[in-house]
Formats: sequence, C-alpha cells, structure tokens
Amino acid sequence: MKTGLCELFPRTTSVTMKGGHDVKDAHLMALADKCSGIMRANFDGCRNLTDAAVLALADKCPGITHANFGWCENLTDAAVVALADKCPGITHAIFGGCENLTDAAVLALADKCPGITHANFGWCENLTDAAVVALADKCPGITHA
Repeated sequence: MKTGLCELFPRTTSVTMKGGHDVKDAHLMALADKCSGIMRANFDGCRNLTDAAVLALADKCPGITHANFGWCENLTDAAVVALADKCPGITHAIFGGCENLTDAAVLALADKCPGITHANFGWCENLTDAAVVALADKCPGITHA
C-alpha cells in the first residue's frame, strides 16, 4: 500500500505516514518517484527513515512547503540541507527529536528558506544559540518556534 499510493493517485500533494515504524526508505523513495507534486510530507515518528530517503524526496519533490520529520532519529544534517537546497519554499520545518542535527541544518534552512513561519527543533540537543539567532535574522515571518 505504501508504495502503490501514488500509482493510484499520481497527483497526490500531501502524504502522511505518521508514526509508521514500518515505513522504510524504499517506501518514501517510491512515493517520490511517482508523486513529484508532493507539497506536504508528514513522516513524523518514522524512525527507520534515513538521509537517503529524504535526499530522494528533496530531489524529486522540489515543491515541498511542509516538511515534518519529527522523531526520525536517523536523520542527519545532510537530509535537512538537501531539503533546504532543493525545496526553498519550505514554510513549515518540523524536526523535533532529530537528535543528530547540528547548527548546520538550521543554518541551511534559514539561508535557503526565508519564508519559514513554523520551525520545530525541540529535543535537538546539539543546537546552539547561533541556530536560533539565524532563524530570527533570516526568517522574519516566523510565528511558531
């Protein structure tokens, strides 16, 4: 079902697989291959996803505006930097609980996605004040942080 979703509905713009411990990289890559129009990607709690899946999504779905990868604990800065590079229209960046992230991830989003209005990096213990300052300076429309 996970990989066939976009075969049945190729114009899908929003995908939610929240809390799916059985969601794997192959599922997200298959979705990205078939549904390049995804704008809202909610994979909150999909703990098995790795950077490879997010890199594929960013590459094939440049129109993403809402990226929710909260508690995807395997993700690193590479995934967030790829989203920032390929999806500059991101307005909602939710990566709370992604404990491998550093300031580099937040700085990339702040630099490349100035339209961010909603940012969640709770429980990302490697972040410093520099990340918060960058968001404040470069994303003046933030209403939720």
